[in-house]
Amino acid sequence: MIKIFLDDKNAYFEETFLKKGLNSANFSSMELPINIGDIVSIGTLKEILESAYQPILDSGIRGLYHVSKDALTENKINTILLNRKLYMLLNLCYELIVEFDFDELEENIANTMIKIKTIKLGMYNFIF
Repeated sequence: MIKIFLDDKNAYFEETFLKKGLNSANFSSMELPINIGDIVSIGTLKEILESAYQPILDSGIRGLYHVSKDALTENKINTILLNRKLYMLLNLCYELIVEFDFDELEENIANTMIKIKTIKLGMYNFIF
């Protein structure tokens, strides 16, 4: 289980968050019931991320513009598989990056089994 705390401009994995001694009352949290090395289908990963992200949307963090929802649409899955990376905007500054590998592409792409290699936070830059 991976837990992420975030507000409008910050995102921390639970270990870093606790180490910094931050106040959880000021942050929303996102729980991912997956770990490095887990094997899931790309469709299952999509469902996990959407359900983990829903409380963040419900919390009313401003400025999300639902960009991350677009990252998980069917027309983006091919690009995600090609890059073996999924980017999901979390707030105005951070994105979740899930890197994975797979052996064989299934006819129904959502059923393609992937192995989680890394889960990390990256900076997201808006360009206007």
